[in-house]
Amino acid sequence: MVRRLFVAAALAAAACNPDLPAKLPCSTNDNCPSGLGCNLSAQICVALPGCGGDFANGSNYGCLSGSPTAPSVSLNGSGANITWDPGNTFNNASGFAVLRADSPTGPFAVIGTVTPYSAQPQSTFTDPGPLAVGKTYWYEVATSWPDNVVGPPSPATSFVDSHWSPRASMSSGRYGFATAVFNGVIYAVGGYHDTALTTVEAYDPAADAWTTKASMPTARTYLAAGAVNGIVYAVGGGCNCNGGPANTGALEAYDPVANTWFSKLPMPTSRSNLAAAVVSGTLYAIGGSPGGSTVEAYDPTSNTWTTKAPMPTARFDLAAEVVNGIIYVVGGVGSGGATRLATVEAYDPASNSWTTKTPMPTARQGPAVGVVGGILYAVGGTTGTSGSGANAVVEAYDPVANSWSAKDPMSTARAFPGAAAVNGSLFAIGGHDNAGIYLFSVEEFAP
Repeated sequence: MVRRLFVAAALAAAACNPDLPAKLPCSTNDNCPSGLGCNLSAQICVALPGCGGDFANGSNYGCLSGSPTAPSVSLNGSGANITWDPGNTFNNASGFAVLRADSPTGPFAVIGTVTPYSAQPQSTFTDPGPLAVGKTYWYEVATSWPDNVVGPPSPATSFVDSHWSPRASMSSGRYGFATAVFNGVIYAVGGYHDTALTTVEAYDPAADAWTTKASMPTARTYLAAGAVNGIVYAVGGGCNCNGGPANTGALEAYDPVANTWFSKLPMPTSRSNLAAAVVSGTLYAIGGSPGGSTVEAYDPTSNTWTTKAPMPTARFDLAAEVVNGIIYVVGGVGSGGATRLATVEAYDPASNSWTTKTPMPTARQGPAVGVVGGILYAVGGTTGTSGSGANAVVEAYDPVANSWSAKDPMSTARAFPGAAAVNGSLFAIGGHDNAGIYLFSVEEFAP
């Protein structure tokens, strides 16, 4: 840390003599020479209490140089937890002061104290924040005494407030479900928890609350969904994950206002592990297993399906989203089932044609995607075989620049999660972790 240098010998000798400090002005410890602390009430540098003895001969020198270890800092809601070891600190202190700055050179201000002093291996303080998302902060810890006198600080630790924050959890842990958004509410449909599910839950980000809705008629997992003109359509999926018929072409429609389901014309090609996207009132069902390159479009007005140009790369466990009327399809598994893909292909419904785009940096199966501010975010998925290797990776694709960039990872590794964007935020929902535990947790990403 850069500190103002004081070279006068008298000041060095004054460090341990309470009668000598020259009343140097200060607003933080940064303004005082080594061995002096800032009395934050009087705004002057003062001798650290208990530093008697013959300074010139080295007596009690430890009281001048001792400081706690550099703290460790972790996210805690909108704030942070700061943890440290006492290190070489003087035990006549009354406690510890925690200091924070907006730059590595300060000024550092005391944001709180922990009393009484403890020589135990660790002490912890919670900075309640709120901290600004994406901003870097620096934390120090120093011994403290009454009257706002603080000792030499620890080395500083930098901390960036993550763009991810925890939100209210679903009531049921699951993966392989589908999401759709209507009127600012996210609908999580179907999925898997020991068996294929009919479960439907709705999340209201404004209230940070989930409610259970009418069950879907057909239990299924690895389905896809999209909202068209206020109706949520659930298409395809696996009806029996423990054997038996694996795929369905079922198309069922949910009316959020009436909280009711009704059946529509089934998809021509029965398949699971597919993706869906909506452009100009048409629902597109893309890829999946079997028929990994199949693209079929559903018109809700006429209740009809139309076959479209096949996707160049046959795959399943892919994800799709729309930016400016173009469908971007990312990741998945090759039709042989052995290769995790980084492939990105774009479909233009107007020309019924596909183009290849820059691949994702991280090849993965079963990611989830959402679009915020014209940027597509791909979250989670698996990098191993047979659905293993759940990860917390977040990568962002800019369609204009045709380029990817890494973003803050989620706090939880998620395989086959759901994702949806509402009001400028991206929500990552559920999935399963590397231990195969069904997740019901939710995280919000604020770019």
